[in-house]
Amino acid sequence: MSFFDRLRSLGGLHRRRGRRVLVGAAFSMLLGLALLLTLDRSRDLAGSDAERDRGERPASAQAWKQERARLDETQWAGERLAQQYEATLVALWDALLAAGRRGDEQAKRLALAGVAFEALRVGTPYPVEALELGIERQAFGAPQRTLAPHDWAELLEALEREGFRLAQSEWHHAKFAPPTPAGPARSEVSLVLHVVDPAHERRIAIDGELAVEWSESRDARGNPIPAKIDATGLRIWTRSGPVSFERILSFDWPVRGGLSRLHPVLIYDLDGDGLQEIILLGAAQTLWNQGQGRFRHAPLLEQPDAFAEAGVIADLDGDGHPDLLAARARGDLALYRGDGTGRFAGEPLVTPRFEEPLRGPSALSVGDVDADGDLDVWLAQYQPAYRDGQMPTPFYDANDGHPSHLLLNDGSGSLQEATEPAGLAAKRFRRTYASSFVDLDEDGDLDLLVVSDYSGIDLHHNDGRGHFSDANDTLRADRHLFGMSSAFADFDLDGRLDFFVAGMASTTARRLEALGLGRSDRPDAQQMRMRMAFGNRMYLASDGGWREPEFREEVARTGWTWGTTAFDVDNDGDPDLFAANGHA
Repeated sequence: MSFFDRLRSLGGLHRRRGRRVLVGAAFSMLLGLALLLTLDRSRDLAGSDAERDRGERPASAQAWKQERARLDETQWAGERLAQQYEATLVALWDALLAAGRRGDEQAKRLALAGVAFEALRVGTPYPVEALELGIERQAFGAPQRTLAPHDWAELLEALEREGFRLAQSEWHHAKFAPPTPAGPARSEVSLVLHVVDPAHERRIAIDGELAVEWSESRDARGNPIPAKIDATGLRIWTRSGPVSFERILSFDWPVRGGLSRLHPVLIYDLDGDGLQEIILLGAAQTLWNQGQGRFRHAPLLEQPDAFAEAGVIADLDGDGHPDLLAARARGDLALYRGDGTGRFAGEPLVTPRFEEPLRGPSALSVGDVDADGDLDVWLAQYQPAYRDGQMPTPFYDANDGHPSHLLLNDGSGSLQEATEPAGLAAKRFRRTYASSFVDLDEDGDLDLLVVSDYSGIDLHHNDGRGHFSDANDTLRADRHLFGMSSAFADFDLDGRLDFFVAGMASTTARRLEALGLGRSDRPDAQQMRMRMAFGNRMYLASDGGWREPEFREEVARTGWTWGTTAFDVDNDGDPDLFAANGHA
């Protein structure tokens, strides 16, 4: 799901102290200005229809446009005005992105220095707080001092001379208050900046909120100019020393016929030598692990196939060798039998024979759900929004996509459709991105967790014989989010399995909520907007059912997150989380 798709859904209609002080103040300003100049790329939450309107439909496209224009001028006027002020951030953000793509650090500085404003307030640094892993945190507060534009430009030049580099950034126009007779328009801009200081082996993260008071002036593009920017609320996090992770492999694959991508990526020790191979299913390539961070790539198959978005490696035919089960671009599911050397030879077994081709395979999960000693399969599918004129309806509980399938194994690798008799038909049309067979109720058999876009999570308990029942009533927490992926671990160290689900938060939705804007004829959309746009959710096991922890806000917002995994990054005995943004 694209960024703009999701916004439409939510809218309704639419160390040395001296040096430390200098660097801290400079970065505070950089954050402040940058925040100002950049944006939450969320655009028109209010301006486009979120889902099929349940009321009377316009008689024509022209009537629809007229109705949209009327709502923009009335119901959504506050948000449309917020977007006009956001244009200042958009212009800066676009300039920073363009400079980043070119690797032009000077252009980044000039973009920041070229932003028009009247005054930038920065705070006095508080004492440094030492955290674990060598991380230090520093906040700022009163008394403040004010920088003029030329002071800001000089600070940026000094930072550039010292070698500081802006690696990446994230900006959000979090809140907006329109101008009134008593005062100017105001905004709250939240930001995250990642800065590198190579000379001192330091990585610096700056986050917090900028308070912006707007002037009545406009720049040459017609965008509003800030009058005062208050960067006092920023924090700086630093860590010195070697980087924690080092890139050891970069693999680029040219577009060849239908093999136009690398994903999905599978990890498995194909040849049993104790080293994990990397299978790039989209490119039909295997990266054979040679040890010590070295890999050798070779074709995955003798006769390459074009694959879809779902694949899994497991012993499906029970001969002790790993097999490859993959959805193919032609719309079927094929089993490639392993030959015992880690390779897949011979013609694949197409199983089962679906009545309709697979149109959006997104995830394959395997496990013995009926306790007969072989591995069964759950095949999930995703359906993008807007295709053929359709829209997930309702956007918070859509069950109108391509069907998912429970496939039972006869022991030889031949799979048979069993979705309806297994009790999984009712919600099989979710727009699903991820699924897992896992023992959710601690009774020794495999249950099913399904993570879906435009809905959230669904829990299904297994009776041990392959019959499932809806278990969403075991949740003492909100199940709703734009679900992308999940990760399992004992996060609270109580000896029970917990799970984390990646979702997508929306600053624009929060801004609409703060403005009190919404459609009076769609109370359900108003009620569900922030529940869906909350972001990531964590679920902890408890005797009374799954619950969200007190620290849920701390893990909720990690950007436009798709993939996630849990592992002990710092080797301290507890699981950590990694969240990947973009199509990853």
